[in-house]
Amino acid sequence: MSIKKYLKNDDAVAVFETWNDLRKYLQFRKEHDEWIMPFINELSAVGIPNEPLFIPQHCTNIVVQKNSFKLQLPDIDYENEENEECIKDTGLFLTFPYRNKIAIYPTRRIAYATICKRADDDCGTMYRFDVRPNKSAYN
Repeated sequence: MSIKKYLKNDDAVAVFETWNDLRKYLQFRKEHDEWIMPFINELSAVGIPNEPLFIPQHCTNIVVQKNSFKLQLPDIDYENEENEECIKDTGLFLTFPYRNKIAIYPTRRIAYATICKRADDDCGTMYRFDVRPNKSAYN
């Protein structure tokens, strides 16, 4: 699976000032976006820990339990920019069948809460990624 980005990161913003700029963006999306719709029982999630320090061996020999059998997953290329970003942020990767293989794909922060809810494995503290100096623990 080849990942091509239009913007450098998820927080980047693009302003289109002309119709031609918008058309170029839409053409990029048409050429590089791919909708993959696996069934829920084909998905699995893998967490790669990053605290207190990252250990590269966590990205190899990954096995998940799938429908009463164990499935060996491909190694995660931790030097890949998107994978590195995911490991530093949430550490959550999704696996799913893709072109007769198992793909392991980094998630973004915006997907984390939804994935936890789907797995019935969520609580309020799991969503507090950002430090908020104006919030008190006692309020």
